[in-house]
Amino acid sequence: MKPLPIHALLSPMLVGLLAVSVPSLLWAAGSPYGIKGTELPTIHKSGATTCYAYGKYYVQTTESKGSVGEDIRVTARKDKGISCGSNVPKVLLVLKNTDAAWFAGLSGSHLLVDNGTDPSGRTLAIYDLSSGKKVYSVAYEGEITLKNGATLSFLQPLGPVKSITKCPNANDALKAGMPDVVLAEQVQLNLLTQKLTQTGTKECVPVQ
Repeated sequence: MKPLPIHALLSPMLVGLLAVSVPSLLWAAGSPYGIKGTELPTIHKSGATTCYAYGKYYVQTTESKGSVGEDIRVTARKDKGISCGSNVPKVLLVLKNTDAAWFAGLSGSHLLVDNGTDPSGRTLAIYDLSSGKKVYSVAYEGEITLKNGATLSFLQPLGPVKSITKCPNANDALKAGMPDVVLAEQVQLNLLTQKLTQTGTKECVPVQ
């Protein structure tokens, strides 16, 4: 799922004032974006391009034309500007959108990219900006959270469920309205070491 756009995080009155004073730009300092627990950027949006300014990095996204997703470009930040074009930066990573990719947050030198078009069946990819390489990719269901900048918690799908009676959380609503279900386990992924830990807690998740 694409993270909420910044205008969805602002009050209607504030959005209205911004639209009057700065028609083509939308600014927000230290605003939440992407996966809960990731760093807070300063956001500068202009048309189809959005710039996220972090302490050491600029992350620039551009919505793809004619397809779902966005291109992602990461550069080093060596000044105090909040625009991705405020200096001549060192390019660290360029990801051309090929599989419905969305920027999902930054933690330290790790860039998080969400892939998918539906609420279910999504994949999270992790890139190490110090090397410019993908270091991990994993399927997930539901919501992802990051704790202490190092531990990602999420549900990892294990496979389809043939009988709803095998679901640990099979309430009446799930039985009645969600015929397509997968069994998933709550796991924790260390962002720094990419070590995955299974918790043993399982539940059924409806899929679309």
